[in-house]
Amino acid sequence: TLKKAFYKLRESCQYSTALAVGMQFCRIALWDIPQHGYYDSPKYINFKAQNAEDAVLIADLTVIEILPQVLSYAQLNKTKAKISMSDLEGQLQDAKMLREEAHK
Repeated sequence: TLKKAFYKLRESCQYSTALAVGMQFCRIALWDIPQHGYYDSPKYINFKAQNAEDAVLIADLTVIEILPQVLSYAQLNKTKAKISMSDLEGQLQDAKMLREEAHK
């Protein structure tokens, strides 16, 4: 799952990939899954709670821990970085927006 992949990447310090996977998890958890009809069923109340909790935690980790690592690496290794600073700034804005959405 994306959640497991995120934590595995984080543990192995693969921060750029962890950032992408974490943001994808949040998008799916916050926007895609809630659009399914079954999501409003009382049968899935525990799933909804866990989904929301996971989205908050991963969004927080992405903004507070992962993104600073990616930015730091990019600044130190400007010639080796696979992503431009403007792309990183865009990802920063996206990650902050996802975090705000998760905390609603």
